[in-house]
Amino acid sequence: MRNQVIVVTALIVPVLCCSLFGQPRGKEMKIIGTWTGKMADAKPRQAAPAAGFIADAEAWNKLWKAWRGDQAAPQIDFAGELVLVETIDGPNQIGITARIDDAGNVTVMGMGTMMAGPGFGYGMARISRDGVKCVNGKPVPATATTNPAN
Repeated sequence: MRNQVIVVTALIVPVLCCSLFGQPRGKEMKIIGTWTGKMADAKPRQAAPAAGFIADAEAWNKLWKAWRGDQAAPQIDFAGELVLVETIDGPNQIGITARIDDAGNVTVMGMGTMMAGPGFGYGMARISRDGVKCVNGKPVPATATTNPAN
């Protein structure tokens, strides 16, 4: 009987620990669109929003111009959408995933390659604002405007 208790405990404890501490919470969010890139110069990284997201057309156009130059910025309906922004050191590619919990907090996760070198990589992911209250603990403004024509 003692051996059975040890075996059952050895099987249950790791499962509980993983479910309580190792798994992301909430459900995965649908990414509507993504844009990624790499820049050899690290200075434009300063244009990244401190909050980790963009909720208005003015900030979107400013970031797009800093990172994509004269390319036309995609139209975003900021009344119903947000753009998540992540960066990574070096000339690396980055991908973004996001999860939303029942309280409306979005947790953003960036995954990137690990090449050493100058510059930075960036990723931008377009998501729905529906039910979103915070992104990584930072409050999202309640209203916004649609991206005007460039």
